[in-house]
Amino acid sequence: EGATLAFVLDITLRQKTYGAKTLPQCMQGFLTRYRYDEKTVDAFIEEWQAYAPRELHDIKGLLTNKRTTDLFSYFSTVGIRKDAHHTSGYQWRINPNEAFDLYFK
Repeated sequence: EGATLAFVLDITLRQKTYGAKTLPQCMQGFLTRYRYDEKTVDAFIEEWQAYAPRELHDIKGLLTNKRTTDLFSYFSTVGIRKDAHHTSGYQWRINPNEAFDLYFK
């Protein structure tokens, strides 16, 4: 779930800032600021709110969610589609003309 959460936070941040801000940049600031201090969820939320646009400030529910995060909607925003017609089951298809490069730069 940690990787899933990181993907969701990163892709959402990149989309809302048109690629200008990323989770790795936010985490670098967080780790620098809390180098010798305890790294808590509240400390991360404070760092996130200082870094991210206002419309992304409310992430506490996402961080404390005990359920599995459905990534299908996030994948589709960057041009990855689920192809159910593939003979060996599901296969992900990437449209090179969509915004996939917002995540993998």
